[in-house]
Amino acid sequence: MVRRSVRRYCHGSLRSDVRAAELRKILVELGPAYVKIAQAVSSRPDLIPPSYLDELSLLQDRITPFSTEVALNTIEQELGLPIDQLFSEISPEPIAAASLGQVYQARLRRSGQVVAVKVQRPGVRAAISLDILILRFLAGLIKRAGKFNTDLQAVLDEWASSLFREMDYRKEAKNGLTLLQWKDLID
Repeated sequence: MVRRSVRRYCHGSLRSDVRAAELRKILVELGPAYVKIAQAVSSRPDLIPPSYLDELSLLQDRITPFSTEVALNTIEQELGLPIDQLFSEISPEPIAAASLGQVYQARLRRSGQVVAVKVQRPGVRAAISLDILILRFLAGLIKRAGKFNTDLQAVLDEWASSLFREMDYRKEAKNGLTLLQWKDLID
């Protein structure tokens, strides 16, 4: 599919809105690193035409979820307990799905508190690591060709560092708890 779409895209045989939709599909096929780049670009209406902006904006929150069975198994493996010991209920489908993971609504068995349970896509770290390696190689080629005034490898390294911080769900949970403690101090 990707090869056919790229060929049609490059030969200009598609309307702008159709090309934009094809590009979005290609980026999803390429994987989460490319989706994250597209998400960043979609926030810059000064850089891309409206039809592309509309399509790439769909990548912010309309990514196909992965299997709930896989997600529930991941939760059990990560937390070391069966789902029914952790939660009295959990949504049968994700309430949100994105490039790095998806979110389920659950109720904690012990406290009854409703929580969001974020589950990372299987293999996402390895896929992004490989994609970053490929992108760094391409950035090096561009640099050697002298066609760009910016150090793309340095920009990519900074972006990758930020992306790996975003994938640290334990730190995100810890920050969320800290925020709740601050809220309690203010109230």
